[in-house]
Amino acid sequence: MAKSLAGRVAAITGASSGIGASTAEACGERGMRVGLFARREERLLEVAERVRSAGGEAEVVPGDVRDREAVFGLVERVTRRWHHLDVVVANAGFGITAPIAGTPPDEAREIFDVNVLGSVWAVQAAWPIFRTAGAGHAILVSSAAAIHGLPANGLYSATKAAQRNLAEALRIEGGEIGVDVSVVYPIMTTGTEFRKRVADHTGEDEERESARVGGPRQSAGEVAAAIVDCMESPRFEVYPWKPARLLPLAEAASPRLTARLLRYREYYRRQTESS
Repeated sequence: MAKSLAGRVAAITGASSGIGASTAEACGERGMRVGLFARREERLLEVAERVRSAGGEAEVVPGDVRDREAVFGLVERVTRRWHHLDVVVANAGFGITAPIAGTPPDEAREIFDVNVLGSVWAVQAAWPIFRTAGAGHAILVSSAAAIHGLPANGLYSATKAAQRNLAEALRIEGGEIGVDVSVVYPIMTTGTEFRKRVADHTGEDEERESARVGGPRQSAGEVAAAIVDCMESPRFEVYPWKPARLLPLAEAASPRLTARLLRYREYYRRQTESS
């Protein structure tokens, strides 16, 4: 049953750009109140203005998602201002383009701290409030890369698969206390700063990498629209690009074929590099 979003309260991590910022603006258009969390305060202030211009309210909370206390501070600030919390969106994340064996250890640790533990901290911060209210909605922004590990993106894929598994467990735990849980699977998304944040150890520039990867694209706004639609009508799995729904079926039907396609993708990448 669809919920009216006007006046509802959401806390969003990774809200300074890309999917997080677009989701915040989409929430504003529905008259929601939004807590914005990321490291870059000046960018959060810009997003907050866009949320208010769209018709919502905004609270800016600068912080690093790797810092558990800072994430708890987001929820504390939001609930102090608006006295409740309806939705938490664990969106903060970044990528690494490198073979697993060639990934520097500090970067390997960081990507799990941001993508996985950052999601855990957001859920842990919101869960006591949801439990007390007997209602709430936790949304984890994963990736289509969660379905099958991608060559040269293995650690990123692993973190996204971890988010998927967290959501599956949370779905059961949340069902016992009236909390909805959703996991979002975007494909390659335009209009974000994701590529700028990727630690690339392949030696490719951004233009060449984008051409090499190829495939379908979607905009940050399209992903945000799917997320806000899910807030209105909760469901467990959200595929902003509808054909991506077939990925789990293809993987279940023939993991070997999927692996072969990905090996071909890697072969094509190497041929492109040498041309």
